[in-house]
Amino acid sequence: MFTTGLFVCGSTSVLFGFLNLSPDGATFVGLCFAVRIAEATGAASFITASYAIIANEFPGRVATMFGLLETFTGLGATIGPPIGSLLYKFGLGPEQVGVFFLSDCVVYVVAAPLLGYLCDKYSHAQWFMVAGCVCNFTALMFIGPSPLLNLEPAVWLTVTSLCFVGLGCALQLVPPFNNCLAQALDCGFPNNFETYGLVSGLFASAFAFGHFLGPAVGGLLVQSVGYWWADTYIAFTHVVLLLVLFVFIAWQCRRDKAFDKLSGEDRPILLSNLKKKENAER
Repeated sequence: MFTTGLFVCGSTSVLFGFLNLSPDGATFVGLCFAVRIAEATGAASFITASYAIIANEFPGRVATMFGLLETFTGLGATIGPPIGSLLYKFGLGPEQVGVFFLSDCVVYVVAAPLLGYLCDKYSHAQWFMVAGCVCNFTALMFIGPSPLLNLEPAVWLTVTSLCFVGLGCALQLVPPFNNCLAQALDCGFPNNFETYGLVSGLFASAFAFGHFLGPAVGGLLVQSVGYWWADTYIAFTHVVLLLVLFVFIAWQCRRDKAFDKLSGEDRPILLSNLKKKENAER
């Protein structure tokens, strides 16, 4: 799956570069969609496989290796679409635009492997994610800045905010995979490659769904309320995520107290009984 996904993704990327030679109109649009769908399929294949391979090859250092993987993802990624409209409003030149891109990516590249190491050492993924929500909410409120703050836009403020965006994204993207895998094993799933593949697939699907939903919703918000208010609304989605995390942490603490009273073999049985009780209450 990994090799095939890389081949399909690479091949379709090359094909996408030749689409300017296709006829205009419906043919061009259809080919664009077809090539990009094929490329997305290939990317989903090798990304899912890479996560599973990491979990299988480095069982004791999943978060560390995932952080290193995200480091290279950050090096290769571009953040142009999310901030392109903002940079255009400032009327910046190429050198200044490069500084904007660099500030976000450098922080992400440096923070990702460090956070992976810390997650493996301290196993507090949820609290790292809480910190990420706070970082991203703060950064998105100041990056515009939000009309609620009544501040004037400034280059230094935007660059600083982008640095916090890079840190916040690292805090939100690196810890979850290792935590999802630990939760699956704690719920009784076997510690084998099939479980790694299942968790990898779910994680990659959620990540891809966010990539699809974010630009669509963001574009609609910018068209309807303008960039500054759209940025504010997106910032408050991190507050919603923060509340969800607190609810999950509270539930997990309650569950762990019950688990601590039982042996490791009895934990899946307790979880099964809790699920039956929840279903009966519904």
